[in-house]
Amino acid sequence: MTRALLVLPLLMLLAGPVAAQEPAPAEADKNAIPADFTDFIKRINPRLDPAGEHDFFRLKNPDKADARHAYTDSMARLLQIYLERLDLGSTLSKLFDQYSRGKEASYPTFKVLYALLLVQYPPGQTNMQEGTKLLREAATMAPDYAHPWYYLGEIESARLRAVQGTSPKAAIEATDKALALRPDFLIARMLRAELHLGVRPPQVAEALALVEPMVADASLGSEEITQALDLYGRATSDDKLLAKCETLLALPGLDTDRRAAIRGLGAATLRMAKQTDKAIQWMEAAMKDAEAGLDPQPAIRAHRFLAECWGIKAIDLRREDPNLTGDKNRLFDEYVEAARREHQTCADLEAKRMPVSLRGGEAAAYLHFMVQGLEDYQGALEWLDKYLKETDLPAARRTSLEGVARTLRQRINPVEDEQVKQLEDLLARDAVDELVNALVGARQNVLRGVRFKSEAAQNFFVSALDNRDRRVVLHAAALAADTALNRDAEARAKAALAVADRLAREIECNTTEQSELQQELLHALVRMDDRPALARAVKHLRTLVDGATASRISLELDRVAAVIADDDFLKKVKDAPEKLSSLQRRSKDKLSPWLEALAKALEAPAGGGGSDG
Repeated sequence: MTRALLVLPLLMLLAGPVAAQEPAPAEADKNAIPADFTDFIKRINPRLDPAGEHDFFRLKNPDKADARHAYTDSMARLLQIYLERLDLGSTLSKLFDQYSRGKEASYPTFKVLYALLLVQYPPGQTNMQEGTKLLREAATMAPDYAHPWYYLGEIESARLRAVQGTSPKAAIEATDKALALRPDFLIARMLRAELHLGVRPPQVAEALALVEPMVADASLGSEEITQALDLYGRATSDDKLLAKCETLLALPGLDTDRRAAIRGLGAATLRMAKQTDKAIQWMEAAMKDAEAGLDPQPAIRAHRFLAECWGIKAIDLRREDPNLTGDKNRLFDEYVEAARREHQTCADLEAKRMPVSLRGGEAAAYLHFMVQGLEDYQGALEWLDKYLKETDLPAARRTSLEGVARTLRQRINPVEDEQVKQLEDLLARDAVDELVNALVGARQNVLRGVRFKSEAAQNFFVSALDNRDRRVVLHAAALAADTALNRDAEARAKAALAVADRLAREIECNTTEQSELQQELLHALVRMDDRPALARAVKHLRTLVDGATASRISLELDRVAAVIADDDFLKKVKDAPEKLSSLQRRSKDKLSPWLEALAKALEAPAGGGGSDG
């Protein structure tokens, strides 16, 4: 069991359910774990047996301490893999719920695994209190069981990082109890070393006493050795870490997996130190080792890392010389092409060597680079069409990528009716991320002069203002305004009313996301220049300002107010109050009466006409 799989958010990416015997789990739940994925996991990690010893649907509770320890290690690792790679949180949660009502609820192993689920899933609604309770129950039921104490240490360690001023005592005591029961408990030793480094001043000697034997242990797996080396680097320096990596790489008999992992860590250290060229050299060597292994994931990570490095070199070159004078233009193109090749290699490796259930993610990343980085829509579409034709994919991923293909075709050759139908389909399927991407593409088309003009388009954008996702609403508001400006006064009034109604539902402005949405809604109203709607919006903004608890307006709210404190806008409003300075705008006492005066000016009879910009 490796500690990287168990370090939080609040137990970072660790999760877990089990399976039921009484009542028996539904066949549909069993089928949620694809057979090819099970075979893949067993092939790359022979210690895991998902269809046998570590079958979720046959939870065990070994009596002997050593057997229980090894079983928990493997089950926790497999649970994390299922959650992270297959997104089986809902399925696994159902299995745990069944176990909680059966005989398995009395197993210490169940209590530990259920606790790991509760502190991780569902995201944003975790139950730390119940998870802690279950771990303490497991520790009481099985006094020789080290895992409950280790995970209690992780929970307390997470609290230590999240809440400034928290004492490390609880985390240290729990971890020490785990190590007292099992001194060779590797991930507990790593956590204890991390706690030594986390106190002020750091207890470096104590941390190194734990870590140095690990980095000298040739029996550790690739993940364990890199985690131990990372701790060693934190306790010493980048130079000493790199020297230690070179010492290990010189050892005879080091297998390709561990060589690749060590070189990868060295490359990451060099990149953080802004030594990009050396980082590329180290990772290219790591890539050769990784490609020789059974598991394609390290090779994919290596190529992705190289793509990022070439991108960094291109960005640095442009930052150094924005005009790319002389030979720099050729170098820039070479760096970008190198990044493109590495991204494509990731997608190709995934398609050829990963199980069907895990394919498609790298293809999506490559398309994102082609579209967002290179703006090569035609090249992206040609590659995607070939990929879809030649690659077996999970049904959901194929549907998603086919949607990307439709979006690319619309960008290359926009046809309004078809584009609106595509947007309606994405909304009906609740494919939010795809819908956001499609709306972004539509806005880019508008900037190129390809604008919506139909009633169907306006009706869609207005309806999308009710979407629960702020990103959808943000782009829909801009497109609703632009479409209305291409139609008539009635359309403009209808769109402005809908945008103003949506703004009125924003009852606070405390986050960047809230501020960005409200700015976009106000921009849409300013463009349409519908005075009644604008007056409502300004009054609503004043309500937010008056509700602020501090006398100084927050930066988020100030950015919203800045939209209507624009010179060009104020010039069009008869009897508008004099523009406030940016400093005055941050004062609640000055901004509130200014907004009141602006609302009155907007309510006064005046000519109105929409902006076409």
